[in-house]
Amino acid sequence: MSALPLLVRAWRDPEQLGQLTPADWDVLLRQAEGSRLLASLGALLEERGLDAAIPAQVRERFAWWKAVEQRHRQSVHFEVTQ
Repeated sequence: MSALPLLVRAWRDPEQLGQLTPADWDVLLRQAEGSRLLASLGALLEERGLDAAIPAQVRERFAWWKAVEQRHRQSVHFEVTQ
């Protein structure tokens, strides 16, 4: 039986992410990006106060995707309310 994907494990137990290796972070970010869940994963970690456990480069990537998600949300709101 194969292990659950890292993304699934991250959603189930985000506190474990502080133990990830750089290679694990690479896999997790690729899975999250491919699933279009990177901004949501970043928000989850932020809500749980786990930002400090995240490597700086990963935090930058989460911040970038958060900005993209906010811009998309603004664009959709603008289109809907016009």
